[in-house]
Order: sequence, then structure tokens, then C-alpha cells
Amino acid sequence: MKPAAIGLHAKTFAFMLVLLAAGLPCFAQAGSLYGASVEESAILVRVLNAGAPGPVTLQVGAQKLVAQAAGQASPYRPIAADIYMLGYLGKSWEFLPDTGSYYTIVAGPAGLTFFKDVRHGDATRAQLYFYNLGSSGTAELRTADGSITLVAALPAGGSGQVAVNPVSVNVAAFRSGTKAGDAITLRLARGSSCAIVLVDLAGSPRAFLVEASVAKD
Repeated sequence: MKPAAIGLHAKTFAFMLVLLAAGLPCFAQAGSLYGASVEESAILVRVLNAGAPGPVTLQVGAQKLVAQAAGQASPYRPIAADIYMLGYLGKSWEFLPDTGSYYTIVAGPAGLTFFKDVRHGDATRAQLYFYNLGSSGTAELRTADGSITLVAALPAGGSGQVAVNPVSVNVAAFRSGTKAGDAITLRLARGSSCAIVLVDLAGSPRAFLVEASVAKD
């Protein structure tokens, strides 16, 4: 069975955010998404738990990707260019990655969805991703007060990203002008990449912060 269509990406743009109180950090570390230590030709993949029935373990070639709970993600790990058959919930899912690309495999309650992510290559800015993995229509990412749209409205199953200045900011997902899930306070660092993930759990929207990192083993 082939995977669902790759998610859409919103246009990247830069702007100055209002400084807010410091919160959860999103640091640029040695294993961060940005860095010369990651070869341009590398294929990197991670798994994201978006309300799977239990802890998620995916075997992708020699790599074991683990995401224990909803809103958690494994580090990106390198894999070889190949055709992979992934087992999940008693089904097989075909995965054909492109050389030089990053992927997020979303494990949800009904199956796998594959996103081809935008590689973060700006050492001076942070990358902020938004995954709308809910089941209740379009959603957008804004500052928590709703005054600034960071990632424009995405359909359910869509993703978008934006390059921002490395500041502290409160953000939240919105549906139809109403906040979906709790606001998240984070600190963005130069070269870092973070994601806000919106899912529906037990009929209610939940928003999670995921920090991207790369593990080379």
C-alpha cells in the first residue's frame, strides 16, 4: 500500500517577532537540523507519534525509529536510498525517499502519512514548522494573541514552515479564528528547527512542541 500524499508547504518568509517571556527552549545543538556536518546528499527520516494506539517503533532499513507517546518524535536518522516496506498496524506502507531529503513519517490512529520536509539551511534564523494533523479541517499557526499569522491556513494533513528571527514567542494553532489546543511558549535559537504539531486526541485538539535533531548512528 502506498503512502498518503506528501504534505503541502507554506511559503517561507522572514519577519521580526515581538519579544515575549522566555519559555521552552529550542536550541541549535551539534545534532540540530542545521549544520555542515550533515551531507547535502544525505537522506534523513524521523517518526512522529500523532495519536497512535500505543508507542510507535518503525524499522526503516537498519534504523529503528521510536516515538513513545503522542506529540513525541524520534531524531532524524540517516538511511540509504532504497525502496522500503514499513510495517504498521498490521499493514505495509511503501516508502521511496529521494536523495538529499528530510522526511517525517507521521504515525496516526489509522496509518502512516509521509511528509517531505524543507531542509533548514540558515544559520542566522530559526525554522518553525506547523503540522496540521487534526481531523477537523483547516488550521493555521499564529502568535498566541492571534495578531500575527506565522503559517497560513493548512488543510488537515498539511504542513508548512517559516524562517523566523531567533526570539522568544508564544504561539498557538487556530481553527476558524479560535485557538485549538493550548498556547506554547518557546525560545528559538539560531540554526534551530522546531515544530508545532496539532492533533485531535479523544475528540479534543492538542498542540505539541517537537524539537528537531539529527542522530548519525
